Amino acid sequence: MLIPIGDNIDRKSFPILPGVLLFANLAVFIYQMRIFFENPTTLRPTMDFVETWGLVPTDLAGGHFNGLFTHMFLHGGFSHIIGNMLVLWAFSCSLENGLGTATLALFYIMWGLAAGLLHAAMEWGSDMPLIGASGAIAGLMGAYTVLYGADAKIKTVFFFFFKFWVVPVPAFLYGGAWFYLQLYNSLQDDGGGIAWYAHIGGFAAGAITALLVRNQLDIKLVKDRDGTLCFKDTTEDDKPRVLVQGDRYEIAEHDVAGDGSTLPEDCPYCTTSLGEHERITPGVARCSNPECGRFVYAGAVLV
Repeated sequence: MLIPIGDNIDRKSFPILPGVLLFANLAVFIYQMRIFFENPTTLRPTMDFVETWGLVPTDLAGGHFNGLFTHMFLHGGFSHIIGNMLVLWAFSCSLENGLGTATLALFYIMWGLAAGLLHAAMEWGSDMPLIGASGAIAGLMGAYTVLYGADAKIKTVFFFFFKFWVVPVPAFLYGGAWFYLQLYNSLQDDGGGIAWYAHIGGFAAGAITALLVRNQLDIKLVKDRDGTLCFKDTTEDDKPRVLVQGDRYEIAEHDVAGDGSTLPEDCPYCTTSLGEHERITPGVARCSNPECGRFVYAGAVLV
């Protein structure tokens, strides 16, 4: 058994949207369990709830579309919701850093809708309700694979009998293998009660969305000096920076500092001393402070 629990990207901000989604899904599941335990002798109230708020393909023909939105917050049992929430957390935290909270929230709903629509199209005429966040979460996986698959690795718990290991799996391999399995299983005669087409629709929607927006993103995944993956706001490179030297306020263009011919003794951004070890060439140095790490050039300073 392989369970993703996170990735190897260094993030500075607290994951807001993943926490909100976890809370929402757990709250609905607790309510489902309350209905179940309040009616121990019959499943009818529970089924009524699922049929009302799940996605029933035959309902779409009658103009009832609420299930397209609400189905992604219902789950069919403990293993169903635990598995989905682990995958949601593993893939959504970094995506929130790269896309932004509001944008990812919008995309998450869009991917869930795409998953539900493909499932309904392939199961048209069925009165079996679709429930679960898997389709929207598949969208997270598709977008993650396109945006960060080439560099990131997914921390995956590998269980074998009574032992387990945490194995870093390349994200493109994890996403590609998972999508292949969904395609393969969708072609089998017995779906096993799993909405494979919802998974396919969500993953494809996420991947297509990422392809459309990736060149427009300001937040890029980069490697810092020690090789750690992290996010960088590329718009900062285009902004003039205000430097303070003594009682003078100077505006530096990009990473340029100095008197026009020599390098300064200290980094103008964090005041870390620039010694011989920091000098790359006579006219270029790189700050050794890991919190800074900027290049400093001998060049003109605008005062």
